[in-house]
Amino acid sequence: GLWIFGWDRLSKKLHLATIWLAAIGTLLSAYFILAANSWMQHPVAYTYNAAKNRAELTDIIEVLTQKTAVVTFFHTIPSAIFTGGAFIAGISAWLIIKKKDVVMARPTLKLGAITMILSFIVISVTGDYTAKIMTEQQPMKMAAAEALYDTTDSAPFSLFTVGTLDGSRSVFQIDVPSVLSFLATGDFKATVQGVNDLQAQYENTYGPGNYTPNIPLAYWSFRLMIGFGAIAFFLALFTLWRTRKGGELPKGRWFLPSMIALPFIPLLAISFGWIF
Repeated sequence: GLWIFGWDRLSKKLHLATIWLAAIGTLLSAYFILAANSWMQHPVAYTYNAAKNRAELTDIIEVLTQKTAVVTFFHTIPSAIFTGGAFIAGISAWLIIKKKDVVMARPTLKLGAITMILSFIVISVTGDYTAKIMTEQQPMKMAAAEALYDTTDSAPFSLFTVGTLDGSRSVFQIDVPSVLSFLATGDFKATVQGVNDLQAQYENTYGPGNYTPNIPLAYWSFRLMIGFGAIAFFLALFTLWRTRKGGELPKGRWFLPSMIALPFIPLLAISFGWIF
């Protein structure tokens, strides 16, 4: 409220401080939310109270500092920054094309594109680390993400899979050899557990039941998350390259619609990421 209504009432430094306070508060809130979500994915520091039929925390610091929470934070927050950069770049490009506020829009377009490129690099690095933690903690999730039904050495990364309607097996796949093993463990020759073997293992450990997630949903949401993120990244890279040294933006019919859509593309990536 102070930031919105304080433009002509507060000093410049105090007015700037209000938006930083709001941003820092939001980051702290995000960390607690992500720590809670991470605990649901990988519970730590708790005992099970059989009388009350509930889990009870024993160490909040361990909950807040477990590696699942930390890496998730450094994957999610750059995703938000990526979206913010896309919002700035998209509006700036639209203003330039419409020849409105061009003097202001040119540097903000560059700022938005650079923000997108740098944040996407961080997203990619932390995403890779997240995949390795996921494989360690939730191997069924990784198997479902790849529609990998049988435990495999040098497991391939699937580019496209057609499965049965009930998601119980694959019918047709296009894949890249050994890449999944590297994504999951950092070793091209490593073994990655499959859905069927994990299902049998969980039945032996926890009793009869269906421990398999919705494989088509997991498989496609994982790819759409990556795909929409990559589209936005390459669009930012192309825009920054075309406007170097004061160059003009493309005049093709495809460019303006793509820039208007740009702020929404990372939102689609983030949404599919949360579904996954």
